[in-house]
Amino acid sequence: MKRETRPGFRPKETYFDWDVQDRLVRVSLPDGARWRYRYDAFGRRINKVREGQLPSAQAVARVAYRWDGDQLIGQQQYYADGSAARGI
Repeated sequence: MKRETRPGFRPKETYFDWDVQDRLVRVSLPDGARWRYRYDAFGRRINKVREGQLPSAQAVARVAYRWDGDQLIGQQQYYADGSAARGI
């Protein structure tokens, strides 16, 4: 685990966790948001999912990544109800 602290009046801490294959698997942000990351058999990140309570119905709950071989070609964001937010 790594902890990154931003100094200031109210210091903010972000926590990062990696698995034994050195892949980022979880991030905890200063606002309380927690993101979990998943990978395919080739080690490519396939999605990240927000854990816990969402701040609003319009908050992004999941991001799916699209690959062409080893090239990231896009990502799609989804709301908690499963509807697509916007693709990048």
